Parts: sequence; C-alpha cells; structure tokens
Amino acid sequence: MANNCYNWVSIQGDDDTLDILESRMKDYDKFDNLTDWTNHILGKKVFDRTKDSPYDVVGTRWWDIDWHASDREEGYITIQGDSAWGPPTLLMELLSERFNLEIKIEFEESGSDFGGYCTYDGSGLLEDYTVPYRQWIYEQDSSHYLERFVEEVEYYESLEDVLNEHHFVSKRDLLELTKIYAHENKQKIPS
Repeated sequence: MANNCYNWVSIQGDDDTLDILESRMKDYDKFDNLTDWTNHILGKKVFDRTKDSPYDVVGTRWWDIDWHASDREEGYITIQGDSAWGPPTLLMELLSERFNLEIKIEFEESGSDFGGYCTYDGSGLLEDYTVPYRQWIYEQDSSHYLERFVEEVEYYESLEDVLNEHHFVSKRDLLELTKIYAHENKQKIPS
C-alpha cells in the first residue's frame, strides 16, 4: 500500500487554456493508467504506457484529485488531492512547458518524511524546495507545530532527543519546547 502524499496545486494562465486543461484533467476516470491520461492532458502522445512507467512520466503512480475541494476563478485553477509516495511534479513541469502556465505545487508526506513545494513557468522548473516533514509543518504553522508537540511530548526519552529532533525551530520556540518537555517530565530547565 502506498504512502499518501498530499498535494495542493495552483495553476495560472489564460482562461481558454485553463478551460481545456481542466476539462482534460477531469477525464481521469476514463483512463486505466496515468500514462495515457497524461497524453490526453497534453493533447498529444508523448509517452507509451508499455514502455514508460507512470512514476517516470508523472512523478507518482496515481493521483486522486478531489474536484470538490478545487476552485476555478478567472485566470486561475486550484486543485488538491493525494498521490502515491510522491507529488506529481514531473506532470506539473510538463504542463507548465506545454501550455505556458505558472504552477506552484505544495506537498507533504509524513511516512517518507518530506514536505515542500516546486514552482514552474513556461520554461520549466524555477524552484524546488523540499525539507523533512516536521520542518515543513513547522514552517507552515509554527503555533500548530507547538500544539502538536504537547500531544507527542511523552514519546521523547530525553531533552537531548527534543533538542536534536527540533534543531530547525527558532530559538524562542526551542525554549518553549524545552519548557513543555521539562514540565511534562517534572524537570528543571537547564540554563
């Protein structure tokens, strides 16, 4: 069974192109493999499903887009959904180049320990930022991260473990984590 990678994608471009793209992407259920679906979206046969694996073509084995949680506005589409093991970053690059679109995909996968984003324009990949999952969650919402730590504090065997595993947080937040750990374990905070 695959680890689910959660993806949020924003696509910007001209409305005629976005209408075509959205219509083709919604045909996902008409295809029994990602390679043929990708060819359909691109509007031309680029890949051969007998030779090209979906992972090599798209960046994942499947992508379950939740169209109910998606949004379409003038010049803009946002879509989200989970995929197998990794984000469909290769597909995003193909789409940006083929249709001259600006695309940003954000993704997170706790089981494989990563989170991040990639941005693309008509020339391809502009930025690829990937960090360990906990760091990504912290960067997205540090206050929520601290709240989650309270729920997980009992699983840390020592203050040293806390300090080592949370090396990416700010000094202020690291002090807060130390206080939480010390309080839960009835220890004095080291100076």
